[in-house]
Amino acid sequence: MFYTANKRSPGFNNFFPVIENILNEVANAPLEDLTKNHQPNFTKPKANVIELDNSFEIALAIPGIRKENVKILVEKNDLIISSEAEKSDETPKFKFREFNYGTFTRKFILPENVNKDSIKAKFEAGVLNITIQKIEEPQPKSIEIK
Repeated sequence: MFYTANKRSPGFNNFFPVIENILNEVANAPLEDLTKNHQPNFTKPKANVIELDNSFEIALAIPGIRKENVKILVEKNDLIISSEAEKSDETPKFKFREFNYGTFTRKFILPENVNKDSIKAKFEAGVLNITIQKIEEPQPKSIEIK
């Protein structure tokens, strides 16, 4: 578990805010982002996956992203959700940055017992909700011997 802002003494902020931000970004960044030669992308939206009797539901928190910028793709057994950040001529010079909503890709491996053609998505209040229906597994059938 990573050290969070809520669990430290108030004096820590006064002496080490820059070091804290750097350590927080490094500690919470995916490894591949730290090894790239360009500006790291720390965006990885949080997701909840719920299994119900007849379906799976995925809720992806993407506040600040417009639904027109989100793409959902099914490729083999992967559900890929991505978004491209809108390009801007001006790059702000942040003094302090705790969130970065922009370009992201999340990949989920679909189980064998789902109907890939039944996937539905709804975007509401910064949360992308995806429902994937399960396929009914064939029940054993008894054969009468005559």
